[in-house]
Amino acid sequence: MRSDSTPVACTLTAADRPAHEALLRELSAHAVAADCRPGEARIAFRGAPRERLAAFVAAEAACCPFLGLALDDRADDVVLTITAEPAAQPILEELTTGLAGDAPPRSTPR
Repeated sequence: MRSDSTPVACTLTAADRPAHEALLRELSAHAVAADCRPGEARIAFRGAPRERLAAFVAAEAACCPFLGLALDDRADDVVLTITAEPAAQPILEELTTGLAGDAPPRSTPR
């Protein structure tokens, strides 16, 4: 997550945006639950290749170092937790919406 010297700004380039958006769409097809609250979002994925989720986390950490990102393997799902400070809440919500796809908004296991 961001330190005081890390600006709340995504550094994704225009050239990288199409591949990033394609990965978001790919992963969102596997989202089964989403929960976004102030400062934290959790999205549960079922059937998504873990290496694709890990690739997303690595790419997102590179372009948005102000976010905290973690994957947690559960019995049937992999849960992505994204944390953000208040200044980054709009980005957290936009990212959650993109990843959640049609997943019902509900609490994911904590």
